[in-house]
Amino acid sequence: MNPIFDDSTIKSFFANEPHNLPTWVGDVFKVTEGRDVIPFTFEHIRYLVILGSPIYEAGDEESVIALSSAWANEFKPKAQSKVIKFLRAEATGDHFKPDKWKLTDAISIYRFCKVLTSAIESYVMACPEVEQFFFWPTTDQLETLYKRIFRNLESGCLKGQFVPILESVGVFNGYQRP
Repeated sequence: MNPIFDDSTIKSFFANEPHNLPTWVGDVFKVTEGRDVIPFTFEHIRYLVILGSPIYEAGDEESVIALSSAWANEFKPKAQSKVIKFLRAEATGDHFKPDKWKLTDAISIYRFCKVLTSAIESYVMACPEVEQFFFWPTTDQLETLYKRIFRNLESGCLKGQFVPILESVGVFNGYQRP
């Protein structure tokens, strides 16, 4: 499988990365009309947060409806919503299989979560028109991580700005601004 972005695109995402800092969160990049990216580093390893519109990520309106029916109890995402994914920037193949690119130290997951929260927080601040955020975790650990991120957002400077939606469905999770 090919990389999700080519080397020159990844290089442009990290052009402002200070190489002397182990942790950094970059700017929001609009990659296509339906997909944005935020680069970040953790322990000098490069990652990307991908925020895609449900239609872009599914492929078309019909696929969104089918996915909504199968995984979200027919819940329809708002037009201004994003599906969140993250991955190692240099991942080739298995982009969304974190067991292929685990953290070097399992206890660092809490620090990693803070950095990932900062990246999503910067996106929320830069794109106030986005009302809903969704994630579809592939493991129980990822579901816990994503939920922790939204709890962190709630306890930080975005307090009161997100409420969980789709809790009863369990597979496809979402949060929206009240």
